[in-house]
Amino acid sequence: MSGTATVEKETAMVYKIRPNKSNGGWADITIREWPKGGSIDCQSDYGNYSYSWASIGPQTLREFLCGLDFHYFMGKTRGSYGQIFSLEKSLTELKAEIIRQRKAGELAQDDARECWRLVKQIDEFAGDAECEYTRAVEFNSEIVNLLYGGEWHIVPFCKVDNPECVAFWERLWPLACDAWKKELAA
Repeated sequence: MSGTATVEKETAMVYKIRPNKSNGGWADITIREWPKGGSIDCQSDYGNYSYSWASIGPQTLREFLCGLDFHYFMGKTRGSYGQIFSLEKSLTELKAEIIRQRKAGELAQDDARECWRLVKQIDEFAGDAECEYTRAVEFNSEIVNLLYGGEWHIVPFCKVDNPECVAFWERLWPLACDAWKKELAA
């Protein structure tokens, strides 16, 4: 190997969260703080979460983390895995569009009936995965023509918060924040 490298040892804070059995789950959260930044690395029953912030202002990383909201935190630590495809919500949006267009006089009664039938077929054909929904819509493509003028990019592909992330946020994250707040107040 050419060149030289430096290797530095650094101390990090590790928080082991083990709630009582009624709350469920566990987490090992490693925090590294430096002036105006820091990183979090978490392994848990509800997935893994990690990110580094380079500029958070004068507060400590622990203070910063306790002030975050769910979607910002998940967007940084989980990226697109913070939300998952929802067949139910996508079908609800298709049905709402049929009703909206029918009420607005943009969709004939027979076309509305056909769209409703196609939504039922999509529901029967599609599984919970986004790719299965896509195939089901493609197989029943007349709905795209009737509702969206053939514009595929308008077809609803709805997402909801990942239940794994919600469980982490509701069951374990408050315990970590409580510990950090007590630690910082001492």
